[in-house]
Amino acid sequence: MKLSKRENLFIANYISNNFNGYRAAIASGYSERSAHVIASRMLKKDKVSAAIQAHIDDVLHNQKQLLARTISELSAIAFIDYSDLLTANRLDISKVLKHGRAIKKLTFNSNGEIRDITLHDKMRSIEILMKYLDVTNEPEESDVTQMKLNDLLKQIADEMEKSG
Repeated sequence: MKLSKRENLFIANYISNNFNGYRAAIASGYSERSAHVIASRMLKKDKVSAAIQAHIDDVLHNQKQLLARTISELSAIAFIDYSDLLTANRLDISKVLKHGRAIKKLTFNSNGEIRDITLHDKMRSIEILMKYLDVTNEPEESDVTQMKLNDLLKQIADEMEKSG
């Protein structure tokens, strides 16, 4: 299903003109007078519409991956247990590295030991996650919130499984 140069040009212009066929046809070199007809014909072609749909699917896939990664990063910050960074009440470098996503800044002393640790804002991360989940106190919305929470937990589990 090979596309012609004109079809490829139309598709690129269609996408860059916010899916406006008329503007895409003009940007592809067609006259204003015939642009509506050309756009209609182009969009009726199976290979053109398939290429546009493939682009849309790719963008959606990338957005879903970005969302899952963002949720995973926010969750790492929001749900860190500070005691996970300690061994015998001292910061443990291997544990600190394991939870690195939640760490904003590390300061070391002259011996190379951790002197100070600054974590990302845990409450801000929780606020962002709560806003995303649209958590409210309204009882009738609790089912929707639970569904979103289940989706979030599944996305986080999938992301963690991918990252090993």
